[in-house]
Amino acid sequence: MKTKEDMKNIEEKHNMTDEIKKSNELHETDLEAAAGGGTQNRYNPDVCGKYTKVAYECVGFLKFTWCDHYREKNLSPANTHAAAQRWQYSCAMGCYDYVGDYID
Repeated sequence: MKTKEDMKNIEEKHNMTDEIKKSNELHETDLEAAAGGGTQNRYNPDVCGKYTKVAYECVGFLKFTWCDHYREKNLSPANTHAAAQRWQYSCAMGCYDYVGDYID
């Protein structure tokens, strides 16, 4: 039969210390990035509130990293040439909402 001291020694052997556990914890943003779904929430009321149209901060470099609040919707009929398309651009935070031509 194992004593309380034996059980404590076994537990210490098989478990990580609190310090090691803390160093191995992932922050929520790290976890999202590792899963491939990192957030792109760039909303800043002091900056974004001044925009009346889509800005670089809304869509990022080559439109690869959209802000979570950026929305665009194609209003053109199917098979419309890209140069003739009409789109609705909006910010979910209410900074802008307008209809315009295709932005490339």
